[in-house]
Amino acid sequence: MESPYFKKVKASVEDKDKDKEQKEKDKQREKETETMISSTQPQPAISSSSSSSTTQRVCEKLQNGVIHLKGFLSAEEQVHLWQDIKQCAKSYAPTRARNAKSNFMKIIAFNPKKQAHEIPPMFMALTVNAMNFAHTQDATIPPTYRIDYITSFKYPVKDGCLTAHCDGVLGWVVLFSLGNTAKFWVQGPEMKKKVTLDFESGDVLIFNGGTEYNIQHGITTISPQTCPPFLVDELKDERVSIQFRECLRSDHKPYYYGKEKRKATG
Repeated sequence: MESPYFKKVKASVEDKDKDKEQKEKDKQREKETETMISSTQPQPAISSSSSSSTTQRVCEKLQNGVIHLKGFLSAEEQVHLWQDIKQCAKSYAPTRARNAKSNFMKIIAFNPKKQAHEIPPMFMALTVNAMNFAHTQDATIPPTYRIDYITSFKYPVKDGCLTAHCDGVLGWVVLFSLGNTAKFWVQGPEMKKKVTLDFESGDVLIFNGGTEYNIQHGITTISPQTCPPFLVDELKDERVSIQFRECLRSDHKPYYYGKEKRKATG
């Protein structure tokens, strides 16, 4: 029988091994991100009045650290992103919104650190490109960040909505929209009033979800018959979002990412 002292020493060694393994994984992911950044050149913002037939990127800065990138994804990128979302969703059982005032289905939820092999390269490429581009428009947004959690949600055109809230998760989040247009409102401490966005297919929203940033947001409705033709066969009556989140601290429950244990404050 192992003595209490031996068990304590054994547990300490196992913890050190786990910490070492986690640090190695973090370093590897940082290298992969840096490689992706170096190979992905951000494109300049294109004026909404441009007559170019290419994808128009319009940067709408709502306040420091909150940016809406309109028309960020090309039609081809949107189709590929939706295909990757569907592939990942095969391994996840959909769940309904826990809040009775919201109406959506969660179709993806996983931690990349535990399931790194499941992340499609396009997920990383599009997210890195979006952050890198946003940084060129707003220096308060870092050029890159660490993806700790990925979730995807499907909203029906009929009664699809998301109740007002602040995420309460400290860290940057990059949110992509596909399918029909969401009436997505945002209000931050530097904004005089609530701003309602037409969050269209191919758009991106970037902000920090921490409680101290207090970025309140929600979805009032999903506009019918606004899905682009190249997605209408599968998303005619739906809007899909996918978010790539950094989690330095959650005010909902403890999360243990990085070198230190960051406990919930509420």
